[in-house]
Amino acid sequence: MRIDTDKMKQGLWTGLGALAGFAAGLTLLPLAYGAADSDITTAYHELDRFGEAFSVARTHYAVATDDKLMVEGAINGMMSSLDPHSSYFDPKTFADMQVKTEGQYGGVGLVISAEAGPIKVISPIDDTPAAKAN
Repeated sequence: MRIDTDKMKQGLWTGLGALAGFAAGLTLLPLAYGAADSDITTAYHELDRFGEAFSVARTHYAVATDDKLMVEGAINGMMSSLDPHSSYFDPKTFADMQVKTEGQYGGVGLVISAEAGPIKVISPIDDTPAAKAN
């Protein structure tokens, strides 16, 4: 059995080239994401701070804490800090809200405008009494 050393050398160089390319890609990957890496690092740092505050509250608060209640409160605080119209609903409150707001419509079903002067009917809304009367 004869070993072809030229093919072995070629395979070795190909393998080393692929390995070098892979290593270079891993080295340059953070540069490709640039600011995004910095932003995510900052976000994880802030989440670490949250974890520390959560841990301190759990272990040093005067009475036993409810972990779920604390996390729900933190999420609610985060959402409400975005703007006056953002808020968080826990799963039960969200389900209750869905029941209250889905599937019922009251009124005749008109799109109206009251820009200047009298109110004007723009169009009926599909599948409403106004659309059926049209």
